[in-house]
Amino acid sequence: MVMLGGTVLLFRPVMAQAAVTIPPASFDCGKAPGVDESIICSDPDLRQADHDLGQAYRALREAAPSGAYKASLRNDERSWILQRNAECNVNRYTVVTAANRPGLVDCFLDEYAERIDDLALMKLYPGRDPQSISHPIRRSFLANDGAPAAPASLAFTSVQLPPGNAGNPALAWAPDGDLLVLGAGPDGNGALYAWRDAKLRRLASVPDAASFSAVCAAPDGQVLLRPASGTVAGEVAGDGVFHTLPESQLPTAARAVCGLDDAGIGIGDGKGVTLWLGPSQLGVTPRPGFVTITNAAGTHPVQPPIRIDSRFHLSAAYQPFADTFVVLADVAPASLENAVERRWAKRNCLDYWAVSAATGIADPGCIPFGPYVAAVPVVLPTQAGVFLAAGGNGLYRIIDGVAEPAMAGAVSNAVVSPSGNAIAFDLAPGPGSVAVAGGTIIVLQLNAGPGTR
Repeated sequence: MVMLGGTVLLFRPVMAQAAVTIPPASFDCGKAPGVDESIICSDPDLRQADHDLGQAYRALREAAPSGAYKASLRNDERSWILQRNAECNVNRYTVVTAANRPGLVDCFLDEYAERIDDLALMKLYPGRDPQSISHPIRRSFLANDGAPAAPASLAFTSVQLPPGNAGNPALAWAPDGDLLVLGAGPDGNGALYAWRDAKLRRLASVPDAASFSAVCAAPDGQVLLRPASGTVAGEVAGDGVFHTLPESQLPTAARAVCGLDDAGIGIGDGKGVTLWLGPSQLGVTPRPGFVTITNAAGTHPVQPPIRIDSRFHLSAAYQPFADTFVVLADVAPASLENAVERRWAKRNCLDYWAVSAATGIADPGCIPFGPYVAAVPVVLPTQAGVFLAAGGNGLYRIIDGVAEPAMAGAVSNAVVSPSGNAIAFDLAPGPGSVAVAGGTIIVLQLNAGPGTR
């Protein structure tokens, strides 16, 4: 899952269905009176999951070491059913339609996956009360939760913006190595800057800069500004002149690489490959809820499939140095945070995926459970390993499966350079962090050497 515990749990690879008869659910679907039972019976994957869970549960009951254990297991199973329905927002008044059924099925599948894992742990540890496994206290998994991060011995460079910039600018790397910054200008209007080799230069004035949420560089050298809302984008051409225009007038490649396609669910590599974070794109309709990719082989789901729980949002970024898309989910609404954290703590793993632009193969990665769980972690693969931008909890680096603090403070808008040798981000001071003034950008140089940035 994603975000604070957000999705492995909620996003998971799905096994391809074999050409075999799907076994019945653990109950008679012909006599299923409840809304939750009708949801289960409507989907073959869910019926399979319910069948598997029923078998695991019955095996546990038969092997129960005592009557008290059997009673606790029974009560825990009933509690799980209530939890499943509550987290999936299913009750006796829920009306299942063609529009909401895929999301309900996805939610139930995630709940079943977690429950089957719990039953496996109960079998492994028969001496523990079942409820101590299925309902862990999150903070017990992390003794130092909330402890401030200490800076690591990494090479940081400060980029001071002109007066009037109070932080939280939009950042992006251009293909040529320029760091683009959308901030405030000395005249009170917005301004677009470019930084390279310790030099900051102003590219253009940007009136009403607050109406744009992000900046990106298109393959042809255009600098595009993504609208915070609506459909009017900003553009800075090679002559340094800024103007607004409808998204529909932007070249297809530019829209894709900047994530402007179809309400922002498509992102491209600038060379004709696009990763689609929605269920049905370009006239291709795979099973709803899968990530698809358009490359030389056509448009098809990535392999192994990444199934999306429709309650969550996916984000993606293209990493030129690795020719891959990095996919991560965000928790929305915030009411899902507790469920995500609980599952993240149980598995000690929050999933993300590196999807090859050439092959469409999804290589899963894991964010270990740590003191950054209260933030939406941003995965930053680099030439020097994987970093995490953990919002107000700082910057971390994953080394041998453990996330170690790199810098404390509130890290935002973190982006990796096209070469994979630098990370730029906005940083607010925090305990143990370097002292920075408002309007300061931090650039972390990795494997620094001639020609790298």
